[in-house]
Amino acid sequence: MDSSQIHSKDPRYGASPLHWAKNAEMACMLLKRGCNVNSTSSAGNTALHVAVMRNRFDCAIVLLTHGANADARGEHGNTPLHLAMSKDNVEMIKALIVFGAEVDTPNDFGETPTFLASKIGRLVTRKAILTLLRTVGAEYCFPPIHGVPAEQGSAAPHHPFSLERAQPPPISLNNLGSHPSQAGWWAWGAASDGTAGSHAHLTVPEASVHPGLHEG
Repeated sequence: MDSSQIHSKDPRYGASPLHWAKNAEMACMLLKRGCNVNSTSSAGNTALHVAVMRNRFDCAIVLLTHGANADARGEHGNTPLHLAMSKDNVEMIKALIVFGAEVDTPNDFGETPTFLASKIGRLVTRKAILTLLRTVGAEYCFPPIHGVPAEQGSAAPHHPFSLERAQPPPISLNNLGSHPSQAGWWAWGAASDGTAGSHAHLTVPEASVHPGLHEG
């Protein structure tokens, strides 16, 4: 592979050869030949975003040790740590934090990695990740609620998180709809209980990186 190919990008996704690296050996070879470790695709994702979404732990470690930005914002403002939460990969999450990933960075929907961690389905994994995040000082912060003025939502933006899923406050016909913040809390609480609340913006499916980059 010559230098022109090393720095080329495919016409469909705007991805560099490093985005397509499927193992640590390939990533090492490309980096030694001058591939930009933080090169972004058309969607704004780095090779680290792809490695995290594909659960390529060894490849991600190579990228991180060669200077990959652990806090790079990609499509929808998701960092690699946001994406790692959707894969329930504790070791990947630990590695990203060790290499400088911020645990309280919100994506374009106001979701922090901690918030996404609270929505993980497997109880054991959720407890392990939330314990880790709490250890490094993460704050549990609900994303903005659509339709609620900013001044109302800013009254108590941060909430101490527990190892169990958040439970909605009591709700009755008397207060239903009278307090938008309560309605918002109920929507988020329902989403955290596994239902598809209308305000749930867990927009980190594999397709959010590149459909083609997930093949193989």
